[in-house]
Amino acid sequence: MSGCCATSPARKRPCPRCSQPGMAVGARTLLHHLKQPWEWQSQDAWFCENPDCEVIYFLADHGVFTQADIRTPVGIKRDDGEALLCYCFGIDRKTLAERPDLKDFVIERTRQSQCDCEIRNPSGRCCLKHFP
Repeated sequence: MSGCCATSPARKRPCPRCSQPGMAVGARTLLHHLKQPWEWQSQDAWFCENPDCEVIYFLADHGVFTQADIRTPVGIKRDDGEALLCYCFGIDRKTLAERPDLKDFVIERTRQSQCDCEIRNPSGRCCLKHFP
């Protein structure tokens, strides 16, 4: 699997709103998803995966970014059919329900390092864990 899907230890920190552990996210990810990246003061950041929490990213200084601050709709924060599962290839829940074979497509592309999850996925990580 490509680097984004390889298992590696990650730094975690609790979200200041929901207290669920968030995974560290890289600067490249934030720069590509923030609507106004020039306003981000380069500091450590984490991604909140809790679907019930409005926070997408939270910062070392306790600042937060919500969906209003992000260019990309965050699929795991939505429960409709248009919620993206795979950002590299544009596969949403509805499309996957109609074409379950697309999971195999994503797995194969990932094996061939033809994905770019670090930049395209707001979490900065591989999407495969979110596929049913």
